Amino acid sequence: MAATTRYHRLESLPRHEVEKLTRNTKNIRNVSVLSLGHQKSNLASLFAQSASDAGRDDGAQDTDDCDTLAKQIVQSFSVKLEAANQKKQNQNGYLLNLITDPDCPVQPQAAALSLRITDGAIIVLDAGLRIWSQAEGLLSTAILERNKVVILLDIESLLARRPSKEDLYQTLSAQIRTINAIIERSGQSLGQARIAPVVGNVAFSCLAHGWAVSLPQFAALCKKRFGMPSENLAGRLWGDSYFDSERCVWSQEAGYDGTASDRSFNAFILGPIFEIYDAYKSDGHRVQDILDTFGITLDAEQQLSGERLLQAAMHRLFPACDTILEMICTHLPSPVSAQQYRSEWLYQGPLDDEAGAGIHTCDENGPLVLYITRSMPTADDKSVYFLGRVLSGTVTADQDVRTLQGHWRSPRGGSITRTSIIAGLAALTVDSVPVGNIVAVQGKLLTSSSSQQSESEPFTITASDVATRCRDMTFMDMAALYVTAGMKDEADAPFLVLGIRSLSRSNPYINAFVNDQGQYVIHGFDELQVQTAVKELRALLGGRRIRISEPLFRYREGIKSPSEETCMARSPNKKIRLYVRASPLSEQLTKGISSGEIPTVRDSDRRTKYLANSHRPAWPPEVAEKIWSFAPLGSGPNILVDSTVAVQYVSEVRDSLTSGFQWAVHEGPLCEEPLRGVRIDVVDIVMMTDARGRGGGQLIPTMRRAVYGSVLRASPFLLEGVYAVEVHVYIEFVDVVRGILGDRRGVVFNDGLDPSGLHVMQAHIRSGQVVGLQEAIMSAAGESSYVCIWCDRWEEFEGDREALVRSMRERKGLSPAVPSWETFCGSV
Repeated sequence: MAATTRYHRLESLPRHEVEKLTRNTKNIRNVSVLSLGHQKSNLASLFAQSASDAGRDDGAQDTDDCDTLAKQIVQSFSVKLEAANQKKQNQNGYLLNLITDPDCPVQPQAAALSLRITDGAIIVLDAGLRIWSQAEGLLSTAILERNKVVILLDIESLLARRPSKEDLYQTLSAQIRTINAIIERSGQSLGQARIAPVVGNVAFSCLAHGWAVSLPQFAALCKKRFGMPSENLAGRLWGDSYFDSERCVWSQEAGYDGTASDRSFNAFILGPIFEIYDAYKSDGHRVQDILDTFGITLDAEQQLSGERLLQAAMHRLFPACDTILEMICTHLPSPVSAQQYRSEWLYQGPLDDEAGAGIHTCDENGPLVLYITRSMPTADDKSVYFLGRVLSGTVTADQDVRTLQGHWRSPRGGSITRTSIIAGLAALTVDSVPVGNIVAVQGKLLTSSSSQQSESEPFTITASDVATRCRDMTFMDMAALYVTAGMKDEADAPFLVLGIRSLSRSNPYINAFVNDQGQYVIHGFDELQVQTAVKELRALLGGRRIRISEPLFRYREGIKSPSEETCMARSPNKKIRLYVRASPLSEQLTKGISSGEIPTVRDSDRRTKYLANSHRPAWPPEVAEKIWSFAPLGSGPNILVDSTVAVQYVSEVRDSLTSGFQWAVHEGPLCEEPLRGVRIDVVDIVMMTDARGRGGGQLIPTMRRAVYGSVLRASPFLLEGVYAVEVHVYIEFVDVVRGILGDRRGVVFNDGLDPSGLHVMQAHIRSGQVVGLQEAIMSAAGESSYVCIWCDRWEEFEGDREALVRSMRERKGLSPAVPSWETFCGSV
């Protein structure tokens, strides 16, 4: 793209231009920026700087501050950037919504929170590091969320090592082959194309110096110089293509016809880059001479020196924003194109109902379906913005809506009072926002009457009476660490309540709440994330003394075998007898449900076919089609099955039994930890004909007790989180790190060298040994080491289970001994 491309912050435009952009759905691009390092912050800063340089248009509208952490963002744009909207003004007038997520933990599945409301993703990878588990997980998560992916390979760390041009080319080529291997394993069936430099869906960059280059961009810049179409030239800039500069001849072999020739990528792409990096420190005139070959003049910037000269020259030669924007507009879809294949993934209801059809066709005039992924507090913290994606219809102020969250549905009567577009720190108030846009709304959406609701959990807003909620998030199933908080001075308790609420609103990956024992809990993925949340909480409390517990771990309760007998529970009025039995799910099926591979709400025919083909004989078609519910929250790895035969009124009591099942799964019988991998079959129900005697008040607690009894008769056990650890260290520290991992009973399962020369180790370690591991490794191996820890899977607890259960029950205020199954129900 031309270097004269102009960018504008959305808040700098008049309102009528903003509304015009939001209605041109084909030219909207909703994009997630993903990275394991600081590169995504650098990318967001480049776009913000380009937009700031364009200035402010006359007639620009006033905006409101939308973030209590705005000071942090203003001081360092990379610290906390919730969402950035920029407008790229060319003949097509693209509206670009960039979503960067500084709070996103290292758990790759957590990136789904941003990917759910975007259609494409830019994944920025450090070309100096091998594509290990974290980067592979990030790419797989983006593909699973049906986001088209483009890759930015950042070569800053490689340039610092001063490799030869051929070595750098071979490293980049190996990284691309690895990425394509991942796509072949997980992405081609979902429509993700292989990446190829010639196509232009991968670019090479150094974002710290403000430049990026793709082969189509370079070919467009130099097509007149070479006298050939840009498509043909791009094809000759990668792979085994060589150029004899003396005879101006292309060949497919080095040294063809006995002449010296250079690989074309090395000569034409890496050549100018290496020359500028070699010359900028001592010879500014040489830098200008190199730019002259491309017809570029530095003008006033040529008086610069050092790093500033390097950045100015490289930015003029290969402007990063233009390169990235070309990849976005060419290879990432608009909402109109994306929702045709994403609707099946996004919407859990039937696609032939009015809401499903509106999502599939991206219909501006269809019923409103708005999926909210996060909340953001206002500057005074007295209200909150709900940020999400308009999947169907148009959202307007003063609109009556219904809220769908988990199994809770609000009656019609909730309302949206304000619609805004978030642009950096500003909230641009508009009258309406049509389908395909990212919007922030305020209003009476969640009430305080239901304990199942949370401002930090995703939910669906709709104006349709028949719409089903959108697909739930499953990444929180992997969150396994928490601390409890309390004030040293009880008089400060109200401030803690406000601080916990603000923390939960500002960071969707932190689950901060008050548990049933009245404790204030901060729940996250890993120790570093929880420590960061505690630091934010201390800042919010303004120096008031707070008491934080040692890190504690969440466990899961499972069963090893089917129930010894069918268990029977009686209702409080003694008029209903409920017969159930429990059996374990296979680990393959449990993982398939947790990952979203198996549909849990919509498309029961496809689910039945999948279970019958992949999990026989436990799931024949006649059993699979009678699944009532998944839990928790309708999408977790526990299943309720209707196995009754010729029982009256079953359809009338299904909702009550499902609610009791959800309650029991959320708090298991051993120590009130969630159940995992449990199948509950309702075998028989004996109930009275009078509908007044079989209401929810009778059935819900009865179902909970029946589930508890059947689980206790099925050899229950505890599961603990098994963490994956990835460590990058210099070779001289390898033995030290091995010793640290060995002392904590870690099992190293992979090691090797990455392109930067660092030694990489991957290990599995039990949850009880994780606390302090990152600090121990970095203290021993130095700050240059890189340590990444995430919860990988669940396995049976190794240790004294009875002692652990007893301590957990005492901590939760329960009796030390686990109740017997006879406490909850009787046998048949």
